[in-house]
Amino acid sequence: MKKNTSPHLMIIFGIIFGGLGAYIIFGNVRTMIQGERIAGTVVDYEARSSTSNSGEGRSTTVFAPVVEFIHNGICLRVPAQTSSGIRGFNMGKSVIIYYDEENPERVLIASHLRIWGFPSFFLVTGLSVIALFP
Repeated sequence: MKKNTSPHLMIIFGIIFGGLGAYIIFGNVRTMIQGERIAGTVVDYEARSSTSNSGEGRSTTVFAPVVEFIHNGICLRVPAQTSSGIRGFNMGKSVIIYYDEENPERVLIASHLRIWGFPSFFLVTGLSVIALFP
């Protein structure tokens, strides 16, 4: 008899998806706790592309807002940690960011959707899949 492995695959999918959400939330909270809350301005967008692993070779472009801010008297321009398929902020838009001097590549824009929304979607989806396939 052939054993049905799809519930096992769904549980693995749920663990990966939920783990990714938890990892992102943990990183965001760490940046908020350890980082300094600073006012900044969206001055540009950094285009990032990724190629699909499906074998079709399709490429998707996402955009990370580049934020300019002053820290310890030095003007810095750093791309935000999160990116999306749309440019969610107008150029020149004032934003509040969390900046961690020890991890200067981590600039987190203080937006509820970026900090909690997207990672929570991954976490809840993963946990829901695990709950539906015991």
